[in-house]
Amino acid sequence: MSYLYLFFETITVILASVVLVVVVAEVVVVVVVVVVVVVVVVVVVVVIVVGEISGGESSSSSCFSNSSSCSTSSSSSSSSSSSSSTSNVVVVVLVVVVVIVLVVVVVVVVVVVVLVVVLVAVVAVVVIVVAVVVVVVQQ
Repeated sequence: MSYLYLFFETITVILASVVLVVVVAEVVVVVVVVVVVVVVVVVVVVVIVVGEISGGESSSSSCFSNSSSCSTSSSSSSSSSSSSSTSNVVVVVLVVVVVIVLVVVVVVVVVVVVLVVVLVAVVAVVVIVVAVVVVVVQQ
């Protein structure tokens, strides 16, 4: 009878450990997906806004159609090119920040999953060893 108890105790601990690891993995996947979606949406919005700002100041095409205002157009064109380079720098910095955030999130998620799996394995082994000791002592 005690060996049957030990068998069921072991199966219960293993199933509980598997369920716990699966639940933690699902929560981690949901958190990672939410973070990635939010970061991608923010990047897209910022790129669109920066593109609208730099695109709105561009007036180099008016130089070809109206030659009398070409001098004023060229000065505004130089300001729009500096604005365009600024917007390019903003986009590059934003992409670098997004990549760093994603790498940090992935590293944290991997560390948390590994720690949870190790903790569950240690607890399962301890419970199984205690059950074996109890069965052996009762014999």
